[in-house]
Amino acid sequence: SQADILFIIGTSMQVYPAANLINFANRNIPKFFIDPKPAINHKYYENLTVIAEKATVGVPKIVSQLIDL
Repeated sequence: SQADILFIIGTSMQVYPAANLINFANRNIPKFFIDPKPAINHKYYENLTVIAEKATVGVPKIVSQLIDL
């Protein structure tokens, strides 16, 4: 709840408690979810970017986006 940004990497978001982590984040902060087969819908969460890639591809994409801010 005190984070400035949330990265979700390495979980399918299907198993608890990891699947519930996003619900503890402040709704106004940027959130990034990286998974080759994302099982989460960005429409249900504010400021969520879903990257349907493996972490080795998705993390550099996020870094590029953050550098451009």
